[in-house]
Amino acid sequence: MNKPTHIAASLIDLKPETLEHLSATGVGIELSAFALPEMLSDAYLPEMLRDTKRKLKDFPNFVSMHGAFYSLQPLARDPWIADVAFRRMEQSMQIANELGIEDVVFHANYFPVPQPDYKKRWLAGQKKFWERLVPVAEKYGVIAHIENTREPDPTYLKGIVDHLDSPHFGIVLDTGHTHCFTNSNIPVVDWVKGYGERLTYLHVHSNHGKRDEHIAFTEGTVNFTGFFEALSDMETYPKFIVEVKTKDAFDKSFKALKEMRFT
Repeated sequence: MNKPTHIAASLIDLKPETLEHLSATGVGIELSAFALPEMLSDAYLPEMLRDTKRKLKDFPNFVSMHGAFYSLQPLARDPWIADVAFRRMEQSMQIANELGIEDVVFHANYFPVPQPDYKKRWLAGQKKFWERLVPVAEKYGVIAHIENTREPDPTYLKGIVDHLDSPHFGIVLDTGHTHCFTNSNIPVVDWVKGYGERLTYLHVHSNHGKRDEHIAFTEGTVNFTGFFEALSDMETYPKFIVEVKTKDAFDKSFKALKEMRFT
């Protein structure tokens, strides 16, 4: 059975006891703090970078990070606002490079508009926006993984990444978002198959279909039937991030993965 080579926990605070535990169990880290706008100000960022470097200096496992996404609108009608999105994402790649991180998560920030030609216009605008970031990703040596949020099916993000056709761009499948942010009711196994080999990164968690709860994938109402089998059939297993809010939810998820012999 094909298994993930990288399993990580999504964290904001890098507490010494948490780092020690993850280090011993072979679990990596997805850094979440660098996605927060308040942490990217000149008043906080330099010290946070120094502190993160110090804490991760001897950490032996996989490390990735979530890039900026709050309030960013790649398709903003005002070009100044779209440029802010570009600059924040460029900054995220710079931060990743400084920390020696290769994998960075971003959002396309899709919002549904009830117009018959909206998908076509949305894809055209997204392709143009992300084209500008290809040389930035190449410069800093990072892989930008674009995460699904409210897209109703896999063809939206796949259309972007297929167009870019770059080893520096892939897709994040967020299992919780497919359930609480869309009305499509597409099982997550079909998202895996829809993204195909463009799927490079996973945010695995669950909810009850009403809000983004980030609970263990063993709970909630997300349908995981066939999900792990489909992942095992992939030529390259995506990076596997358990993106939950509590230690208890992570422990439940990790225990289930061990019982499935996925770790």
